Amino acid sequence: MSVLVIVDFLFKPEGVDPFMETMKERLPFARTYEGCQEIKVFRDEDDPNHFVLVEQWESRAHYDKYRAWAMAQPGTEQLVQALERDMTTIYLEKTDA
Repeated sequence: MSVLVIVDFLFKPEGVDPFMETMKERLPFARTYEGCQEIKVFRDEDDPNHFVLVEQWESRAHYDKYRAWAMAQPGTEQLVQALERDMTTIYLEKTDA
């Protein structure tokens, strides 16, 4: 069953440009990663340091494999250090309600 993944980031001001550059570099590949159905990046209109990724994956296992790859990439640790607070991830499955 597919899973909707929401990843919430709040960066220190100096982390915003590196995050945007990383997204521009990685997203073309990420969107073709096995199991990826869609990835969209949103920026908070009221807080330009706040970003939300909304991702649709074939399964949680597909997302977990992708996330392990992404976290192992060069530069990821620097982005993590530029966060104002830990990123949060929410996994949602569609109900029939």
